[in-house]
Amino acid sequence: MERCLRSLLGQTLDDIEFILVDDCSPDSAYDITMRVIAEEQYAHLKDNIKIIHHPENKGVQAVRRTGWLASAGDYIYQCDSDDWLEPDMLRKLWEKAVEGDYDMVECDFYESDADGNDHNHVYPGPHSYEDWIPWPGIPVHWDKIFKRSVYQHDIYWPTEPFIEDYIIITQLLYYCKTHCYINEILYHYFLNPGGIMLRSKKSEKVNGKKRLIPIIEDFLDSKGDLAKYQDRLAIMKSEAMEEAWDLPHREFMDVFPKDRFKILTCKYIPLKTRLGHLSKMLGIHGISKLFGISKVNY
Repeated sequence: MERCLRSLLGQTLDDIEFILVDDCSPDSAYDITMRVIAEEQYAHLKDNIKIIHHPENKGVQAVRRTGWLASAGDYIYQCDSDDWLEPDMLRKLWEKAVEGDYDMVECDFYESDADGNDHNHVYPGPHSYEDWIPWPGIPVHWDKIFKRSVYQHDIYWPTEPFIEDYIIITQLLYYCKTHCYINEILYHYFLNPGGIMLRSKKSEKVNGKKRLIPIIEDFLDSKGDLAKYQDRLAIMKSEAMEEAWDLPHREFMDVFPKDRFKILTCKYIPLKTRLGHLSKMLGIHGISKLFGISKVNY
């Protein structure tokens, strides 16, 4: 958390508004924050830092919503507290955004370990809603800045854990009309072994997706675009089935049972994944192991 805060305060962009939300977390994040921002090297940022206190712990999405509502900038950026930024990340994203009046600008990132060692170079997810259809995996928010007007639509902020960021990004991407990609690695995503997505039980992740994916369907339906994105929805549901691969057969069969035909016939889902799903449905476990599950990296 401290590494993340220092990487934000050390950005080369001159005019940044920092909104820090105290969510009453049981850890020492608040004490660390107050200690860091009190250091002399950050004294010149004193008037740029705003601290907001939640009366009780409300969760990540409540923090994000509180932060953007309290902000005044033309562009909004939100990162994860485990990660860190290159010193010139926000300057480069902002300069490109202003140059083309883009709704969204994004960059590449590294998957990094606790010692700061960089491993996988990851290209960003979909650059637009159209790119989102065939793209596997979960789009993220921390490699992107969004124009303030994008957030000013009627955004639904979920409180349920697991892929809740997916719900937000789905809506933000939908409202972006212009976008730009910077082919530079400017962000470090920390592969935290204690993070919720790694430490949580697989069944909890699957159930989270079963709850949240229908929210995306409802959103698209409200916009009259449900049919247009059926392939994307099939990919998302297939990914939930992949998560359920090692669960008991009964639990696997309970993952989007009404959508099996769409999933098994979606051309964007790898054939071996579809064959794996089918063999699992039929209970042919010995054969299904031959197909395996094609893992997706985001």
